[in-house]
Amino acid sequence: MILTLNEIKERVKPVAEKHNVPVIYIFGSYARSEAKETSDIDFAVDITGEADEEEAYWNLYGDFFEELKEAVGHDIDLVELETLFDSQDKPERKALLENILKERVKVFER
Repeated sequence: MILTLNEIKERVKPVAEKHNVPVIYIFGSYARSEAKETSDIDFAVDITGEADEEEAYWNLYGDFFEELKEAVGHDIDLVELETLFDSQDKPERKALLENILKERVKVFER
């Protein structure tokens, strides 16, 4: 099932609030309104400025990732924006960051 932007927002909100995630965007096919039945949902999260960024980072790739995947009912990809900003010396990371910044759509903000 292809989710609408509003459906994604509704499903993301309780998970983001539970894990105290400040900002979540989607990018990729869902952000471009080109999603297909087999599309995953690409999420970008910004935890910049969190009191304990390292703890917040590891939380993202643990329970938060699994709960977000379950909430949206799709495979997901999850990237943390600060990590991409910090690794722009790698061309593939820089290209990914530029793509995310160009097409991102905010689906949650605390």
